[in-house]
Amino acid sequence: MPRYGASGLTIDMVSARRAALAHDAYYTLLRQRRLGASGETERKLADLWLWDLLLEDGMRRFRAAYWHWAVCRFGASAAGM
Repeated sequence: MPRYGASGLTIDMVSARRAALAHDAYYTLLRQRRLGASGETERKLADLWLWDLLLEDGMRRFRAAYWHWAVCRFGASAAGM
């Protein structure tokens, strides 16, 4: 069963829950190849959506930037790339 929420070297915070869930769901669709053949483009959109949701839900910009950097740097295998 997939794990939803913060993962990696971070703390699961209220300001991250919606973004983490949405991003995990998006990556699941990428792994299942349900979003077409443009996987790398779709992955970039998922990562930008994560950034937007983190800021909307009140995460500080510095911490959101760290999260965004981490998924861009280390998320390829989770997206099935």
